[in-house]
Amino acid sequence: MTEQQSGPESAPTEPVGRFRQADDRKHSAAETLVEGTVPSSFAAEQFSADATFEILSHPGRRYVLTYLLQSTGTVSLSTLVDYAVSQRDESVDDYFRDNIATELTHAILPKLDEAGFVSYDREQQAVESTELTATLEPYLRLALVQQDHAADLESDRD
Repeated sequence: MTEQQSGPESAPTEPVGRFRQADDRKHSAAETLVEGTVPSSFAAEQFSADATFEILSHPGRRYVLTYLLQSTGTVSLSTLVDYAVSQRDESVDDYFRDNIATELTHAILPKLDEAGFVSYDREQQAVESTELTATLEPYLRLALVQQDHAADLESDRD
């Protein structure tokens, strides 16, 4: 009978059997999701996964990016406020609209602009996408699916 080795030197370095097949399927699914959405290798190399997910961690930033990916050209601040308000299930008052406009103006848009994902002209109150905006699309899709799924689970509990 042969003695089995134990310890780190005997640990497999590559996934084997069904684990490798699962990893291959995950990789293939991820490639399918990303395929055709990243406009250049330069843009794709600019941001780590951590930076990407940090940008998408705020719902307001997701609203802005979703709208920009669906539109062409320059978008006004008031259009983005209208879009954010339209995503709410309940009615909103002027105070709520003003809070959204303030958050967009002073926090959300400057952060996206600083990261290079949008071009924001504060004086003109205008926003447009950049080459980097499209690099977020596959991750944004995942975030939106997760957000919808969480909302469905929450409504099922009620």
